[in-house]
Amino acid sequence: MIHTIDLHYHAGLERQEGLTLKHYLEHAVMTGRRVLGITDHLDLYLRPQQVLTNPAYSQDLQGLLALRADLDNVRAEFPSLRLLFAPEVPPSFALADIPQPLVDAADYFICEADLAAASCSANTLSLQERFQEMAAFRAATGKPIFGAHPLRHAVNLHLVKAPIPPWLRELSLRESLVFTQAELRRFSRLDPVAVGQTAVECGIPLEINGNTWERARAANLPAPLSIMLAIYRIWQACGVQFVVGSDQHAIRRSVGRFGGAVPWEVCDALGIEASDIGFLEGI
Repeated sequence: MIHTIDLHYHAGLERQEGLTLKHYLEHAVMTGRRVLGITDHLDLYLRPQQVLTNPAYSQDLQGLLALRADLDNVRAEFPSLRLLFAPEVPPSFALADIPQPLVDAADYFICEADLAAASCSANTLSLQERFQEMAAFRAATGKPIFGAHPLRHAVNLHLVKAPIPPWLRELSLRESLVFTQAELRRFSRLDPVAVGQTAVECGIPLEINGNTWERARAANLPAPLSIMLAIYRIWQACGVQFVVGSDQHAIRRSVGRFGGAVPWEVCDALGIEASDIGFLEGI
């Protein structure tokens, strides 16, 4: 079952106050996960822009390596979990600048791209260049790497961080998932075909991200979800390999246990099963 694989699970400096790594691993077991990629944003440790109060780890390279050490120390207590260590690299961080001790410690890397440009062509080029950088990094280090939440910027732009534009509110649900290229580009701020082709050429898997999907669902509009599925279908047709991750940070709210989910229903719609996550074979 695809929900047993979660390759994007925050549990270091970004875990909730008062909770330990063990709490997060216990939550993973209770919620059916079996393969777990423990991550944290690299820029909380290296070149931190935010100084945390009473952080669980020091905000430097040694702190990130301490998270890896903690993971190894509790591994035996969670025999049902395949535990992996996967730092998340922000858009501003060049992969060549990752310190060698961290390269050695990581099982794989999660990599974001800068998609803040106003134009579709600029964002597409930025993502293509990041794919090429990722492929070069993998060749130089031998470490697997995948592209993180490639539709996050679009969801944030249209549905989360600004008023939802009228054109998107008025767009009808299309169960056929047939949209014009203009509609797909307008939403994603990308050329989906060019992105898919470059991902395949570079051998870079793309993430179906649970947090991004939930942000879009929270807008209560069916059309954006249909557009996202249509883009995933285009990438699938191009031959893109996918990975899945919840991108979960918090595991509790006032009502009790309330974390994030692996987007299994998206995978179901695309016909993706656990055996299709070939990325795991390279770890």
